Amino acid sequence: MKTALSSVLRKSSLGAQLIAMILLISIIAISISAAVLFMNESKHARSALTEELTALARLIGSRSSAALTFLDNRTATENLNSFSDLDQIGSACLFNERGELFAQYRRPGAKLEDCALRVPSEQNFALFDGETAHVQVPVLSNNEFIGAMQINSTRTPLIKRYSEQILSLALALGGAIAAAIFLAIRLQKLISEPLAKVRDVANAIVASKNYSLRAPEYGKHEIGELASAFNSMLGTIENQNAILAERESYSNQLFYASPIPQLILDPESLRYIDCNQAAVNIHGYARREDLIGKSTLDVAAPRQYDGRLASDILAERHDNAQIGLTEFKELQYRRLDGTLWDGLVTYMVFYRNNLKFLHVCVEDITFRKQAEARLRQLNDELEERVISRTKDLADANITLQKAHTDLKHAQNELIQREKMASLGVLIAGVSHELNTPLGNSLTVGSHMLDELVAIETEVEIGKLTKSRLKDFHQKIHTGLDILLRNLARAIDQVAHFKQVSVDQASDQRRRFDLNKTILDNVSILTPQFKRTRHKIDVAIPDEIIMDSYPGAIGQIITNLVLNSLVHGFTDEMDGVISILATVDDDQRVLLVVTDNGKGISKQNLPRVFDPFFTTRMGQGGSGLGLNIVFNMVSSTLGGNIQVSSTEGVQTRFTISMPLVAP
Repeated sequence: MKTALSSVLRKSSLGAQLIAMILLISIIAISISAAVLFMNESKHARSALTEELTALARLIGSRSSAALTFLDNRTATENLNSFSDLDQIGSACLFNERGELFAQYRRPGAKLEDCALRVPSEQNFALFDGETAHVQVPVLSNNEFIGAMQINSTRTPLIKRYSEQILSLALALGGAIAAAIFLAIRLQKLISEPLAKVRDVANAIVASKNYSLRAPEYGKHEIGELASAFNSMLGTIENQNAILAERESYSNQLFYASPIPQLILDPESLRYIDCNQAAVNIHGYARREDLIGKSTLDVAAPRQYDGRLASDILAERHDNAQIGLTEFKELQYRRLDGTLWDGLVTYMVFYRNNLKFLHVCVEDITFRKQAEARLRQLNDELEERVISRTKDLADANITLQKAHTDLKHAQNELIQREKMASLGVLIAGVSHELNTPLGNSLTVGSHMLDELVAIETEVEIGKLTKSRLKDFHQKIHTGLDILLRNLARAIDQVAHFKQVSVDQASDQRRRFDLNKTILDNVSILTPQFKRTRHKIDVAIPDEIIMDSYPGAIGQIITNLVLNSLVHGFTDEMDGVISILATVDDDQRVLLVVTDNGKGISKQNLPRVFDPFFTTRMGQGGSGLGLNIVFNMVSSTLGGNIQVSSTEGVQTRFTISMPLVAP
């Protein structure tokens, strides 16, 4: 049945299907709703009947309590007979406290077995047997159980209630179905008629191929959106047709009007089935019809440059083209008049209307081949020239390498001399510093010797007095004190110079206190500042312990300090060289050397680290001091150095290096 119904619906119109579906859905929905309502109403009717019977049982039981107490059966029966006016009461039974039937009322036709005590009789109970309700309540007298009252209903109340409910639901179902039919017909007109018009437009387009036709607009609802989308689709198809026509025209122009010779080849017969005029001209024919129908073998030279047959070569290339390989291959052709020419051929497979074709493009490369031959000849000549020039360049390169090696030796020698010159400055400073304490020591020693000779003479001639001896003792004590202080000063200078000179001469790595190392170098440089108004300030924490090269650091400090003294200050300035050092979170030492001198000009600032760059060439400047500093920082210490300067204000060198050298 389901298959037959589906077949009928498929053969019906959309409007008929819509009406049928609406009716079917409405009937199913109303039926389900009616069933739910009927079940709820049945439950409510049963509950109401139970409550009514329970109330009657309690009322009659209360009125019959005295009759039970005094065993008045007649009064109890009269009380029960009062149910005769109530159609819903089938029977009523009064039981004493022992569960024995004391009095009863039974409507004609009621079952005798209805009067059966339900236990326990002291409790209320209510139950249904089909459409018959059974209710029992205890009968009390002064809150003491003296019996039980039981009422059994007839089927009449529930059947009547069910009949009324079924009639109401049937009327409601009929009205709903009528409304559904009316709505379905209205919906059929709203949906089917616009769709029929859209269908008519589609049929007209199919018949006329006129894609400029449009369906009527129906507003913003779904049918209207469908018509609008249908019209948009028609517009798209119309535009696509115009584009396809334009592309067809464009393709024809690219093929037939192209100056590039093009041919279409049948992959089965290997014959030309179409070509453009450029292909006709390049093959030496007059018309397209003369070339169409021929094969590549008809227009190719029988044997090619490599001696192979053209038929073998073309078979191989056609096979490659069949599997989709696009190739650019050379082939020698023969024109209609017998002249030979060289062509670069491209094969490409394409499909049209599910048929396979080969697209062939040919380019005349005769002149290019001739040019390549001439170029090969020139290349041979050029190769001979290159060999000759290469030999000359090799000889020149050997000479240049020797010159570079000599220059490198000279540069290293100059750098070593610069380092020795710095060490010489230190030696000169130390020598000057030693002259004073040693000269003082010599003077004091000579004076003490003279005093000793004088006191010996006085002892020999017997003129030594107590006061003279006391004075001699005082002078000797003072002289020794002066002598020891000057000798200690000289020893201290020698110790400073010894450590600095050893570090700078040996370039050995060791652990050292940065502050002490820089102070040692500064103390040796101090004599250079004695006849000037300049000074050096050092502010470095004592806890900076490095594992690095103290000689390189000393050389750097020496070069930077002397650079400031020579290039940064004039005699009239109160110059200050500040040396600061800190350690950052990355365990790198930040060493900053600043002077408040003349500064460096902007054009010279980028070149200060270049070798042999100096602003005092011929005046004692070698141009290697800062270059040595740069190399030591970057190579020896594994750090970097930056310079900043403001003319007339200051120059600052900032060195960043690791606590532990690499």
